[in-house]
Amino acid sequence: MSLYYINKVFYKLDTDEDFLAKFRRNVDEALKELSLTAAEVAAVKAGDIVTLYQMGAHPFLLNSLSRHKLCGVNQENYLARIKKLGKKRLAKKV
Repeated sequence: MSLYYINKVFYKLDTDEDFLAKFRRNVDEALKELSLTAAEVAAVKAGDIVTLYQMGAHPFLLNSLSRHKLCGVNQENYLARIKKLGKKRLAKKV
């Protein structure tokens, strides 16, 4: 797992307009720039918020998928998925 590069994807989406444009055109090409595992690439492309969070993606940076409406993620479904994660964490503590 490459937690640094997972978070870097989302950081670059917010800070690098060229990377964002490349990501919109061709996700695979954009992600080749970073050293991600096949599982990480699959999770990003699927917009799998739960898996990415469990891999260690920072919630604020992860929200860049929602902010830019990428990989099927928007504000509404991002918030719903994050809330489910919170409920799972609370259930584990009980």
